[in-house]
Amino acid sequence: MAKAIQTEQILPKLEEMVKQAKTSVNASKDKLNRERMKLETYKADMQNMKDMSEVNEALAMIAKVNNEFDIGSAKSDFEKAKNAVERRNLQTGALAEISENPTEKLQAEIERMTVDDEVSRRLQMLSESSIEKLPE
Repeated sequence: MAKAIQTEQILPKLEEMVKQAKTSVNASKDKLNRERMKLETYKADMQNMKDMSEVNEALAMIAKVNNEFDIGSAKSDFEKAKNAVERRNLQTGALAEISENPTEKLQAEIERMTVDDEVSRRLQMLSESSIEKLPE
């Protein structure tokens, strides 16, 4: 009987601890997602800087070719460099979209719901067992 009373007294504290843990886990997941988005943005920015460097190199080559050869050849080289940069930007964009995994988010929500259901089930079992142990 004393254990049942102690258990009943502890239940609200445990429920509060579970709620706090859920809140903490959810906040951590949200922060992790925000950090992942920041990293993806940084990655795209780094790729853009690399692309700009390649464009600058191509422009330098164009200037050199323009001085040494005819403009038609330089124009062709510039178009090739421009196409390569555009292709790389498209690849970077596609990779950023692919790296955003909606199934991870869905899986996290499912896990959270599963944990909630398990906590509820155990609390229900505890509640039922404490009711059965109480004298009528």
